[in-house]
Amino acid sequence: MKNTLAMVQAIAMQTLKSVTERDAVAAFSQRIAAMGMAHDQLLQQDWEAASLLSVVRPMLALHGDDGRIVASGPDIELGPKATVSISLMLHELATNATKHGSLSLPTGRVDLSWLIDESGGEPTLRVRWEEFGGPLVAEPTRRSFGSRLIEMGLLGKGGVQKRWLPTGLIAEFAASLADVQRP
Repeated sequence: MKNTLAMVQAIAMQTLKSVTERDAVAAFSQRIAAMGMAHDQLLQQDWEAASLLSVVRPMLALHGDDGRIVASGPDIELGPKATVSISLMLHELATNATKHGSLSLPTGRVDLSWLIDESGGEPTLRVRWEEFGGPLVAEPTRRSFGSRLIEMGLLGKGGVQKRWLPTGLIAEFAASLADVQRP
């Protein structure tokens, strides 16, 4: 799979080399890289599972956050679909924070946290992305591909709440733990 993604990226870069809108080409390349990182984690476990921490760390490091993204929560096993979905979602959140949100200013930071909520009968993974110290933000007027990826949530099924506060974006995601861990 990794070789296939590398070939897709090489073909795309060769095909798109004359495209003048380099931001779109870079976004495409970075999304392929994010998928590649998710696949790397899955390959280490025979494509059956990946540790949430092993997905979070390289994804956030990709954005060179210099410690401005703090991640905390229990390490849980993710199934393949959740691994890819969460990798892409985190990539888009970090990209948006870098371009428009808290990470666009040197004083900005992000708190990424997650927990297993067992209060409702079925254990639920709850993930929270909260931005601080960036520019004043408002809900975007345009929905981009990245925004749609974020809205798909942890498994492509929704379960997303987003709020644009003057202090920054807060995005909360929820999915049943059983679905997140499904092979």
